[in-house]
Amino acid sequence: MSPPPPAPPPAGKDEGRRKASGFPYWLDVQTRWSDNDQYGHVNNAMYYHAADAAINDLLVSHCSLQPYRQPTDPPLADPSLDCLGLMISTSAIYFAPATFPCLLRVGLRVIKIGSSSVLFELGMFELPSPSKGRSLPFQAAQGAEGDASINPPPRLDPNALAGTLTRATHVYVDRATRRPLKPMPKPISDGLRSVYVKEWSEDSKDKPKL
Repeated sequence: MSPPPPAPPPAGKDEGRRKASGFPYWLDVQTRWSDNDQYGHVNNAMYYHAADAAINDLLVSHCSLQPYRQPTDPPLADPSLDCLGLMISTSAIYFAPATFPCLLRVGLRVIKIGSSSVLFELGMFELPSPSKGRSLPFQAAQGAEGDASINPPPRLDPNALAGTLTRATHVYVDRATRRPLKPMPKPISDGLRSVYVKEWSEDSKDKPKL
């Protein structure tokens, strides 16, 4: 039987948890027309897609995870990295809607690391889409002197509050047996610890006393 999903903090209990300044890792996700539902805002399922993209961007880019390996590929120098991160629970709490064509800036932090599992917390921030100029011919869109920054991503105030907070728990398992890896492979653990935020930890040894 699967464990219950981790409950996000109650709405309004602590706005500090929603502040942009509390997230060390970021990924921008452009919303699509099809992400809007009949109520005119981004459907709740889209936030899980955005969270999954940010998590896996971190894992592939900074944690040595290799999701595209095939059985016929040569053995890895570190056999423990022949593994998968399986999602076992997700949850979300919504504070404010977002609407296409906004950009979702996804902030990520790790708030608990176990022997084979990790708990991610992600904040979703709605920003205007940096789409001006995208329909221009290539040279025009590059700017007068080939400047590709004609459309720089919008800035985010460090005190901005996330419109949505999501949580996700991954368990790292052997690719072949699907059994949890204990301990977690060190390159993965090291990458996760680089975005661990003690201030918002759910780990009993680090959790702030209230």
